[in-house]
Amino acid sequence: ISTSCHSLEEVKEKKANFDYVFLSPVFDSISKQGYAAGYTPEQIRQAAKEGIIDKRVIALGGIDEDNILQVKDYGFGGAAILGGLWNKFDPNHDYNYQNLIEHFRKLKRLAD
Repeated sequence: ISTSCHSLEEVKEKKANFDYVFLSPVFDSISKQGYAAGYTPEQIRQAAKEGIIDKRVIALGGIDEDNILQVKDYGFGGAAILGGLWNKFDPNHDYNYQNLIEHFRKLKRLAD
């Protein structure tokens, strides 16, 4: 059971009642124009020190190959990737999913 949260306070309040919580936006959104990161690196690190961010909190928002290692470094339990994958694929023109699958595997290797 999971829920989405849009503030560290909300994570703190809801985490006890869910198996996982998604926190967004951790970075500037790739898929939503003008949807900027909601937290500074210092705020995220402090939240991890306080136990707000832990292995049950999944980072969401603006995650791609350039910052996925930061997600791990910050102490999140994982990353949910939307625009970082789907912007690599155009369903109107791309009929071979192989490039999308390879990009996913690249992200997974980086995260492991």
